[in-house]
Amino acid sequence: MDKDEQVPLPPENLPASENKPSNFFQNYEQQVWGFIGWFVIASLLAPISFGLITTPVTIICLIALGLSKTRKGLAGGILLAVAINFVISLIRGLSMNATCFIPFYIDMGYF
Repeated sequence: MDKDEQVPLPPENLPASENKPSNFFQNYEQQVWGFIGWFVIASLLAPISFGLITTPVTIICLIALGLSKTRKGLAGGILLAVAINFVISLIRGLSMNATCFIPFYIDMGYF
């Protein structure tokens, strides 16, 4: 064995990492901020833009943050917020559509 070659340490002798995240918020801090930030910004823009500004801004932010090496977590949080918003809108829309069509399936001859 050469004197320049180092022998790897066994796992029990490795030094403990001090910058290791310890709780949920530290692990997913960027995703949480992206999720909350998207709802706050979209809520502020919605009354004045009717979705005409919010959707393109969301797409541009997703592309820009997704291409960034350090801010991919923000893009993940924004994408999660958009996906949850889509699911909620889908459920509300389908349930509203179902309740509006109920009178067509009930015999209303007695009214």
